[in-house]
Amino acid sequence: MTAATWMPTRPASAFPVFTDIDQAIDVTLGWHRQQRQLEILQEVKRRIELLNRIAHDPAMQAATIAACIRDPIAFINDWCWTYDPRNLAIGLPGNVPLVLRPRQVEFVLWCEARVEGRESGLIEKSRDEGATWVYVARAVRRWLWWDGWKVGIGSRKVDFVDKRGVLDSIFEKARFIIRFLPAFMLPKGFAESEHMPFMRIQNPANGATITGEGGDDIGRGGRSTEYLVDEHANIERPMLVENALSQNVETVFYLSTPRGRGNLFAQKRFGGRIKVFTFFWKDNPDKNFTAQLRVNDGSGERLVTIYPWYEGQKRRKDLKAVTMAQEIDIDYDASVEGILIPKQYVDAAFELDLPGNGQRSGGLDVSDGGADRSVYTGRDGPRVTRHEDVTGTAAHPVDTRVHDLALRDGLQHLHYDRLGVGASITATLVRRSLAGEVPYAVQGIANSERASETLYEDAPDTPAHQRFANYATELWWRLFLRFKASYEVLHNIAHHEPEDCISLTALRGTEEEQTLRQQLTQPTTRRIGQSDRLLIDKRGGDRNAPSPDHAESLMYAFAITPPAEPTKAVGSAGDFVGLMQTMNNLLKGR
Repeated sequence: MTAATWMPTRPASAFPVFTDIDQAIDVTLGWHRQQRQLEILQEVKRRIELLNRIAHDPAMQAATIAACIRDPIAFINDWCWTYDPRNLAIGLPGNVPLVLRPRQVEFVLWCEARVEGRESGLIEKSRDEGATWVYVARAVRRWLWWDGWKVGIGSRKVDFVDKRGVLDSIFEKARFIIRFLPAFMLPKGFAESEHMPFMRIQNPANGATITGEGGDDIGRGGRSTEYLVDEHANIERPMLVENALSQNVETVFYLSTPRGRGNLFAQKRFGGRIKVFTFFWKDNPDKNFTAQLRVNDGSGERLVTIYPWYEGQKRRKDLKAVTMAQEIDIDYDASVEGILIPKQYVDAAFELDLPGNGQRSGGLDVSDGGADRSVYTGRDGPRVTRHEDVTGTAAHPVDTRVHDLALRDGLQHLHYDRLGVGASITATLVRRSLAGEVPYAVQGIANSERASETLYEDAPDTPAHQRFANYATELWWRLFLRFKASYEVLHNIAHHEPEDCISLTALRGTEEEQTLRQQLTQPTTRRIGQSDRLLIDKRGGDRNAPSPDHAESLMYAFAITPPAEPTKAVGSAGDFVGLMQTMNNLLKGR
């Protein structure tokens, strides 16, 4: 039995060298369509021969089923079909055999590993990579031959999950695959009208089911073996879905194209706690073929390599640049305006390797519970040396863990938010610092207070309090300037002293790296009031976005010593209450 395969992609050297990019696109895409037609024709012939060979041989049919149970790739490559109406416009059939590309093979095996390991996974994808078709195909295999297997499927709208006759809906994809299976594979007693109603596909022989849900009802339909949440980044209330699924299923597949960073999908993607699979267009042999283009940029002719499919997408009038970046290039920042620290600045900080200078400070962002974490950051001058989740337990509270790390890092200063929950958590550290019992100063920062009198070189004539809405915004801006300086040094754009930069190279490969990368690009800026002062929105304009606790810890680590707290006036009510308490204690002999 010859396995399905795909036609090899023509190398760039096999094409002529083009001098016109439109010609390069037309010629190479035309050649690829011809290759695709040949591939489909050969594969249809192969499947007809295969079916004829086993159509009347029960032993071979049993062997075929055994092979499909053993190998999901064999099942899909030999027996599953897909449909794409766009093919009709370019001379290809709408119904085509589903032959897995290399990355799709990896995806099937990755999904199987998640299910067998009883763990969840996240799938980020470029548009039109066939992820849903492939997932549904492997789900149908489980539905056919695994007793009691239950696959749940949900999306932000019911119509996206199941809409009769519309193959864009996920359930119609599953029905399409089942309808094209040979009769000997279908469950005993199976009848389409009875066993494939709205939002449900049932196997009458083994009790396996595929069920669907939409919107806030995702996860409410009882226990499942595995669950696919489609377009997770677009779900309106993702925490409702998250809480429901956590009670009903161990393996959840979160599938989506990006929609900025201020959502639960992005938080999961960069959180470092879930395995991630990426469907990128450059991994697809239907799109990653190349051509050579001769260009003249004023300094002479040179050859450049282009991707004709990608260049063709860029020229589409109906595809905006933001959509292109977000849905094809998997850019999480494409749809977000006013980002304070751009991704390229963050990337530069993870590349620029700077030594410490002996000025050691730390930052602590204390969680108030829920999904937020308590995070500690230690630095030696511009070099961040430590970045850890220090969320406490009864046996190891936050202040104890932070004290141990501060001693280990040789801190001279530790900054925290003294107006938030951090005030109560760090009270012991503050007391010990004031009493001189610890070798570092614990200094509280009031985020909501007035910005300082500091002059910054990007606006040397305007003090910070006239530029920034509050002290927290000033501290975020100081962090931004460090990242900007690191980018400019790394790319030889401008000279900056090392102490004005930031280096995160020590954090590469750590558990917290991806979370920190994501959170640093979450805060956005806007102008407020008649004074037009700058204000930082640390949730990036999305009130449902998680608090950037990792990024705030880093911000505190690089904070300047905060302005002194106002001195209480003599004879204030607070002093009077204190004096009366002292007098009462003396009268009672305490």
